[in-house]
Amino acid sequence: MKYFIPMIILSLVLLSCSKEETETDTTMSTPFVSDGTYKLTAAIQTVYYSNGTLYGSYTYSISHDSSVTPGYLALDMEWKGSGVYRITSKGKATLSASGIDSETINCTTNAIVDYTLDTDGNVTNETAIQTGCGGSSSPLTIVSQKYTPISGGFTHFGVLKDSDSNEYQVTYTFQKQSTSSFITTEVEGTWITSCTVDSDNYSHLYKIVVTGTDAVETDEVHSDTTCSTDSYKWEYTYSSLTIEDEVTFADGTKGHKFSVDIQSYKYTVQHSAGVSSLNSVSACGYNDWVINTAKDVIGLTCGSTTYPAKNTTGRGLYNLVGNNVFLGGLVTTGSSYPTGVSTNVTYVKQ
Repeated sequence: MKYFIPMIILSLVLLSCSKEETETDTTMSTPFVSDGTYKLTAAIQTVYYSNGTLYGSYTYSISHDSSVTPGYLALDMEWKGSGVYRITSKGKATLSASGIDSETINCTTNAIVDYTLDTDGNVTNETAIQTGCGGSSSPLTIVSQKYTPISGGFTHFGVLKDSDSNEYQVTYTFQKQSTSSFITTEVEGTWITSCTVDSDNYSHLYKIVVTGTDAVETDEVHSDTTCSTDSYKWEYTYSSLTIEDEVTFADGTKGHKFSVDIQSYKYTVQHSAGVSSLNSVSACGYNDWVINTAKDVIGLTCGSTTYPAKNTTGRGLYNLVGNNVFLGGLVTTGSSYPTGVSTNVTYVKQ
């Protein structure tokens, strides 16, 4: 069976596949999500042979391109009434998964479609307003499409078949992007920690600088418990910081989910023994490590760790308590967010 991943993706975000007749149910009378811009945060595809046997299942990593407005692949949702949403596809991103080719969706020219939904969110009709995103014809037939609200956004589920009746199921997750400027400013500025000792008795000085929608995070690691002896340093840079749903924690304090696009992961070794060790194994594919000189390892495999590709979306969570902020770890796969924050590390606003 041929694997039609480029056509599967494009047929769902655009308009150009042939479509089976859909039995019309009661037309949606009230919008299932509010108008706004929704960023693609996850994509999962499952493929079945015509006899129902599983061919494969793929979870994609998404690398958004900040050079194409709005800086990420997104859908603009506009409720027109009488069950109709006008959906505009815009932005650019590359979707990749292990074992198959990557696919870039470029909506520099927006695709605009009016979709009619029934009360369950099923698509019952579609009218193309503008062709974009590189849209073209496809041998795949759309069997069904459904939009389902979730916390902070919605999922878009599509079922397609090819001429051999092999079935392709794709689920996209979209999260609404905030348009409130005050929310971004509440985390803007410089945040630092005191010397923090981990379970391996290494000590850390953490720092985050947020400027508009850009952020730089550093982790200075020391081989003692007093932050005195330099060992190595990480510097992480992010763009497209977007503050999302508000979260109320068990103690009544508040924070937000957020997302960023990862731009670089830079590693600096700060002692000669570490340089020799890295060069001896060509760590991360480099054999020219130099003391106190950073190398970007984004998208590379270093030992047993593979770092996310540039422009991969990371999803996080913060808890803001006065001038202190607590963070959850950054999630770079799937569509989930951290379920809590660590109170072991306190970032203090400067």
